Amino acid sequence: MNITIRIGMAANGMKPEVVVDLSRFPQRKEFPSTNTLFIEKYRPKTFEEYFVSDPVVQRLIDTAKTKPIKLPNLILHSSAGTGKTTFVRALIREMNAEDNTLTLEGSSSGIDTIRGIVTEFVKTRAQNPNLPKFIHFEEASNVTPAAQDALKQIIEDSSKTCRFIFTCNEIEKMREPVISRCQMVNFGNPDPDKIRQRLLYVCSCESDLRQVPERMVDDIIDVCYPDVRKMLVALEMYVTLGMTEFEATVNAARTIYGCIATQIPDAAIAVASRRDIDQRTVLRLVYRDIMRSPAMSDRNKRTYVSIICEADYRMAVGTLREFAFMAAVMELTGYAV
Repeated sequence: MNITIRIGMAANGMKPEVVVDLSRFPQRKEFPSTNTLFIEKYRPKTFEEYFVSDPVVQRLIDTAKTKPIKLPNLILHSSAGTGKTTFVRALIREMNAEDNTLTLEGSSSGIDTIRGIVTEFVKTRAQNPNLPKFIHFEEASNVTPAAQDALKQIIEDSSKTCRFIFTCNEIEKMREPVISRCQMVNFGNPDPDKIRQRLLYVCSCESDLRQVPERMVDDIIDVCYPDVRKMLVALEMYVTLGMTEFEATVNAARTIYGCIATQIPDAAIAVASRRDIDQRTVLRLVYRDIMRSPAMSDRNKRTYVSIICEADYRMAVGTLREFAFMAAVMELTGYAV
């Protein structure tokens, strides 16, 4: 949308004119597919491609298609990479409301943004009078507390013509004046099976990924779930870098798990010394294989999970990763027992 808002006295020459150009917040353009990163190239554009099937989300979709003016103010929250922003973009596109929408990044939305750009936007005439105007705050938990408090009156005063949509990862950072004026929707985690279908579709579209084994796709999902964005980045790294840290990490986890099963630690100790692996991810994959193992006794599973839990905690709170990881591998594989 190309709207220029002028604030202040424009004609009396007594005060400089302040110009706020909403073209600074353009809708994202489509780029040629060969030049686009996977996270944008394979971002679902329609609800048919979307893989969140929550009934509340489906009701929002139905409302957008039939009576968009009935949409409430929304706070969409869940962990990173689960499709909140993608959903909002598809929602806006479904209603043909791109020209009625202002999108703002939470990290750049302070009190001045609210008093200036947002206040003036809600006063402008809608490009499509049959739709409400939409103000979408991405990463809304980064909007400053003062700015969130300032939205209280604006949300109320513009309720006949505007809808506010906040997407955030940390709902606890949203202020009560905003929460109490919005319908909260917890997106939860997307369906792993639908994610798998989507990633296999990506592999089929990219010549460099057509030989990727389905096991690798499953490993990517296990490591990155529920962050779909991170999964696409992992696939793109495979295209650009070939044998990546991720693949080395997966192979290390398989080796260590095999040594746990046999209680022969030599290969595990050797792989634990590598510097091209992510130690915490290795432990997560080893945990996955332990819990899925039909042959391992419940007693051993409990013992191994306790070791992994303790090692992960040590790595998280400050112990050098290499030390905590090696100690865990030695204990898991029965080294010098």
